[in-house]
Amino acid sequence: MSTSSSDTSGGPIRFVADTESGGTMTWLLNFDKIINNGMGGTLSERPDLSGIEAILDLACGPGGWVLEVAREHPDIKVTGVDISKSMIEFAQAQASSRGYGNAAFMVADIKQPLPFEAESFDLVNERTIYGVMGPGEWPQLLAECKRVLRPGGIIRLTELEMPVSTSPALNELCYITTMAIYKTRRTFSVDGWHVGITPVLQRLLRDAGFQNVKYRGYVMDISAGTPDFEGFWRNFVYVLELVKPFMLKVEGLTTEQEYDRLYQKMQAEILASDFCGLWTYVTAWGEKPR
Repeated sequence: MSTSSSDTSGGPIRFVADTESGGTMTWLLNFDKIINNGMGGTLSERPDLSGIEAILDLACGPGGWVLEVAREHPDIKVTGVDISKSMIEFAQAQASSRGYGNAAFMVADIKQPLPFEAESFDLVNERTIYGVMGPGEWPQLLAECKRVLRPGGIIRLTELEMPVSTSPALNELCYITTMAIYKTRRTFSVDGWHVGITPVLQRLLRDAGFQNVKYRGYVMDISAGTPDFEGFWRNFVYVLELVKPFMLKVEGLTTEQEYDRLYQKMQAEILASDFCGLWTYVTAWGEKPR
């Protein structure tokens, strides 16, 4: 996550919703839970964490991923950073109230040099920051990740593509979203039809000098009747309302009347008993040379 401003006219690329708002926090808390469940855990591709003593989570939001890792692995120190002061304060309060002494949080902008000494962490994690990263900004971030990783340390990137579903309105809103990030230069897509980040994750890691690069895909069933259906439904209700002001700023993309019509229609279609949908995520990881 990045700052709360949303520039669509050539300024800095920032997050598409107000990162200090209660609505954004509510969405992210729900989002962390359903994505952790949908991916089979916080580090599902890595059952063996032997040798990992310190983990850094970038753009941690209200700390959902960090807190879950801290709970699961009390012997590992987990640090989360985010530019939002309110998110960090909330995460710190949660860690304190739960007694997670191994969880720490800090306000920091991941687009600036990370406030850590070289070789401080064994694993660096990020999840779904595509909306705040222009293609040209990834090399600097990955270079910083490489700097703070110890030799042999692991970097882990998790990004998404938009869901496909039997809801015409949801599909249209997803297309509006991908076109918005395409027009504001925060995508690797060549045409705006897709987010475009998942195919290039491995290349980004290799270009940054990481070795033994691998990936794993996850397909989440968001259909009616699935265990996490309500969480997925709430996710779309939250996020598509939060990003509405950003969408309306992108010239020629949609109108408020049309967006509101699709938003209401989407809710009805998702709640239909025969609604079906799939959502794809990809995790790519690599190692810093020893």
